[in-house]
Amino acid sequence: TYEIKKAKSISSSSTATCLCLENDFTTEFYLCGTTSNILCQKKGLEDPIFLTSDKVEVNNLEFTQIATTTPSIQINLKIDYKNPADRSEYRASVNATSTASLRSY
Repeated sequence: TYEIKKAKSISSSSTATCLCLENDFTTEFYLCGTTSNILCQKKGLEDPIFLTSDKVEVNNLEFTQIATTTPSIQINLKIDYKNPADRSEYRASVNATSTASLRSY
């Protein structure tokens, strides 16, 4: 949410699964990787940075602009622990929802 708060604006190229923020450069948040289940952040022309571990997979990522007068973004995220042996004691999942507003717009 820090990157959202310090952004100048939300880019019109943002989608429900890719958040594009405008500052001195564009910052993007999206799912990447060979199976598109890693949360990534990309700043300007830099290579993407993985924000999640290779031990988990992101199975839901949604960005919703919920206000325009004070631009605000709601983030819905579901992360599951990779459990290749499918052992019940290792099953873990988290659903998170958060909202952040731009401070300068």
